[in-house]
Amino acid sequence: MPVSKGHDKTLFRLPGGTAAPTRLAVCEAGIDALSMAAIDRLRADTLYVATTGGMGPPTVACLDVLLRELAVRPGAVLVAATDADAQGCKYAARLEEQAAKAGVPSQRLLLPGGHNDWNDVLVVRRVSRHATRTIPHSSPSRSAEPGGTPRAHPPTQQPPPVPQEPDGRRHAMHPRTPDHRTIKHAHMFAGLGGGARGFNQAIARVGTLEADFRCLGGIDVDPQAIRDVARLAGVPGTYLDLFDQAQYRDFHGHELPPGWWEAVPNDVHRAFGGEHPHILFLSAPCKGFSGLLSGTKSKLAKCQGNRGKTPGQLAFQAG
Repeated sequence: MPVSKGHDKTLFRLPGGTAAPTRLAVCEAGIDALSMAAIDRLRADTLYVATTGGMGPPTVACLDVLLRELAVRPGAVLVAATDADAQGCKYAARLEEQAAKAGVPSQRLLLPGGHNDWNDVLVVRRVSRHATRTIPHSSPSRSAEPGGTPRAHPPTQQPPPVPQEPDGRRHAMHPRTPDHRTIKHAHMFAGLGGGARGFNQAIARVGTLEADFRCLGGIDVDPQAIRDVARLAGVPGTYLDLFDQAQYRDFHGHELPPGWWEAVPNDVHRAFGGEHPHILFLSAPCKGFSGLLSGTKSKLAKCQGNRGKTPGQLAFQAG
């Protein structure tokens, strides 16, 4: 889960299990922390964290707090699980220096196989495991028919691919379990719909309960990007500015243009086809939160534009 103070982005955190971990694994991106946890099979002694793109003062302060807690535990260690590039080496050196100041031993965890980050490692491992399961014998058997003619085994029969709709969802004619559900999802800051398509391609299973995913719609302020939502997610995208009036003026530095209106909950409700989503996925631009901004720029009105009404409040009011 993310940890933040005010409007400062600090650390993404994923506890492995225990309330008092002795191993602190620090990655750069949240997806890499999740991938490393999957590779580790979620080690109970580990807290997986990610700096989410920066090492600004709030991030450093949050790491200091974790390192002070870690320093009093026997066997404590900080693992710098950064990317295998120049920036990753720089991050690792900063983490090792910070750990040394707190009295915590540290180590750099090098990525195997020349990969750049932990998500690359996880993807390649899963692809390799799938290929090992499904590829039939690549060469014929040298056993022979009577008379010495070589005989090849018939190819391994593979299950037919699951039919899919254009939006990536499983075809309606595919057999479903008796305990089947459909989970409805909707997207704000939808962009071109990549996240929505990813949801559509997923299948959730818990015991005998199975669910697929259906997209209700997506909202974005980029009219070119939102046109692709229909192609990728199978539902119309909605062009809608989620700023309120003060936020618009602060961000753009000028008055409202003719025809602009402030979004209200009913606009969001209509964008989702009048239905209520089980999952609301938000992937907001985060430059205003980033520790990579200078202190001066971060205080500009356009970077403090999340004052007042938030998209989340709009969505909850719409529901």
